Amino acid sequence: MERPAQRFVPALEGVRGYAFIVVFLVHFHRVLTRPPETWLMPYFLFLSLGWLAVPLFFAVSGYLITQILYRSKGREGYFRVFYGRRALRVLPLYYSVLGVVAVATVLRHWHWTKVYLTYFFYLQNFTRSRSIFLIGPHVGLGHLWSMSLEEQFYLLWPLVIRYCPDRKSMLRVCYAVLIFCFAARVCWPLFDLPFVDGYYSTLTRADGIICGAMIALWLEDREMPKWMPTTAKWAALGGVFILLVRAWFYGRSLPDVYSNLTLMVPIANVISTALLVLLLVENAWLARVSSHRWICWLGRMSYGLYLFHNLYLGYFQDVVAPALTPAMGVMAARVVSGSLAFLLTVLLAKLSFDLLETPALRLKHLFQYGPMVQREVAFNRSPEPQLPQTAG
Repeated sequence: MERPAQRFVPALEGVRGYAFIVVFLVHFHRVLTRPPETWLMPYFLFLSLGWLAVPLFFAVSGYLITQILYRSKGREGYFRVFYGRRALRVLPLYYSVLGVVAVATVLRHWHWTKVYLTYFFYLQNFTRSRSIFLIGPHVGLGHLWSMSLEEQFYLLWPLVIRYCPDRKSMLRVCYAVLIFCFAARVCWPLFDLPFVDGYYSTLTRADGIICGAMIALWLEDREMPKWMPTTAKWAALGGVFILLVRAWFYGRSLPDVYSNLTLMVPIANVISTALLVLLLVENAWLARVSSHRWICWLGRMSYGLYLFHNLYLGYFQDVVAPALTPAMGVMAARVVSGSLAFLLTVLLAKLSFDLLETPALRLKHLFQYGPMVQREVAFNRSPEPQLPQTAG
């Protein structure tokens, strides 16, 4: 039985634009501790929620990729088409950037170690405690950890979707991954492993992608239950409140100790999953705000935006801002230098999208699904899991 084509949801594109803006602000301003100035507290509290952007990226990605995999399950070319199209989407720009950095490293005689090679195999998140945040003066690669986590996950996830006989089995795998990741975070300090490796490891963070996958499996071929948006709204508000209270009293914006890793990551996953549900509610406030043309335009380039932005932020922070300070003051200099860095990022992302990403994606016609194979009939006879319904 043919499954319907994937429905385009503009809000899922737009929210990635908002998420990038938040990531950029967090990485540029580095307001990690509570500022002494009272008037800066609202901004500090806002940035204390900024690290939620990456879990939100994970949830949206897990939802979209799982929907693609589930709807192509059982079709000829299932693995070839998925991996081929995935490669066209992520590899050209990723390896182009790494190549440019590698050439610059040689020409500029920048310092680098063998750990740099892990970036070429999407393994950098497993070596973060020994990795290089700066490969040269003001050149940062640390933000690429999330890309390695996603590619590791999507190397294996198609196997789960393909060989699980029904959605009930797929959801059981999801629940098992949730339990495993939580247990890994709890046990991480017991083995005296570095905190930073625990924060960036696939073993402790894959549940962020799984949360989006679960939403895709729950809602496939059915309307969203009426209780779901209301529950999601209160879950998001409750999670945000907890994180704000924690930032206010603890005085730090990011998870930086083992206990925070154990408690804050699950809260972040709950918030991001709740926001994903709200984005899927047609005509809801959050979906409308995330569907504006300008933010969807930005979100469409989010891959390039994220890949580029942290490469040179250090230069604008440590060189451009101090150079402007005598003429306009510290605050204005930081605003101007940050704006210049943002504009440069948008320009590079637009150029890469038009000249590299889009031409690569035009090759998708080389990877086309064939018809459903006969054994898919057996899959469709499997009973589907039922969501609980509230009275009324």
